[in-house]
Amino acid sequence: MNSAGPLRRILSLALLGVLVGWQVVSPARGGIKAPLWVQPEDSRFVTLVPLDKIQAWLGDEQAQVQAVHPADGNLILLVVMDVVGDLTRVDAVREGLVEILEAFGPREFAGILRAQDGLEVLLEPTKDHESLKDTLLALPVSGFPGLLESVEDAAKIADQMLRQSDVRVAVLYITDGSIYAYRGSYTNPVINPSDGGDLSRRFSDSLIQERISGIMDSLIASWAPLFFLHLERQRDRLNGVYQNGMTQFAQATGGEALFCESVAQIKPFLEQIVERARSQQVVTIAPPEGVEGRVRLRLEVDGAEIAYREQFNVPKPTVDK
Repeated sequence: MNSAGPLRRILSLALLGVLVGWQVVSPARGGIKAPLWVQPEDSRFVTLVPLDKIQAWLGDEQAQVQAVHPADGNLILLVVMDVVGDLTRVDAVREGLVEILEAFGPREFAGILRAQDGLEVLLEPTKDHESLKDTLLALPVSGFPGLLESVEDAAKIADQMLRQSDVRVAVLYITDGSIYAYRGSYTNPVINPSDGGDLSRRFSDSLIQERISGIMDSLIASWAPLFFLHLERQRDRLNGVYQNGMTQFAQATGGEALFCESVAQIKPFLEQIVERARSQQVVTIAPPEGVEGRVRLRLEVDGAEIAYREQFNVPKPTVDK
């Protein structure tokens, strides 16, 4: 899939951050940015953890915490719509999103993307509530699910923003797709006739599992948290594997995945998941010399209970020429 066009379009606002007062930053060589949440009852630090109160380790080595971006700072929420089914549920989530986005503050921006037939940018990040409303209400509900084909591109777009600007970023997928509805079949893998031991048709979840594993490998290298709201939980085995994949994507990136049992759950679940995206702080960490590859992150805040993403792929340091 060629996502260069959408990537250039949606990055234009971030890279020209001076228009809205964002600070363009250069992260520490080989550094990472990690989302962090302080439990609401710890009101002292729920907006900003002071640098002298936080410690970080990557693997067994203590790492330097360079900065903490506060929970009331600049935020870009990328809403990826992957809706193809029940209009009653889609209308409920659209109405809920309009209401939530209208309550966004002056430092909170939202962009609208569509996952069908390749990731498409419908509206670049904006705080124009009317444009957001018009885009959501005009969104077509048709086609094939596109989450598995688009989630890596969405993460890359979010990461470019996070790496280039002094801003918090989160991706929210709104989806209602079934694994059976994808354009390419994930439920009926082709048997290799030359391999008498090929059991892929007997284990029909093999292609789904392989695709999820490949995406997981990619997402470990990303920074932005991914959130998923599925409008209709499905209980059969293959959709269970598919929806469990969304949970894995969310957990791997520090996000959250929720699955609605009824239309009545859509709005409260949407409010819960957006509030979590809004309440994140972002910690900039410089890895110790020699620490690279997949490592476990440990954060501690003196006097507060926190949640954070625990695994990262630390890039190799670049060499200036």
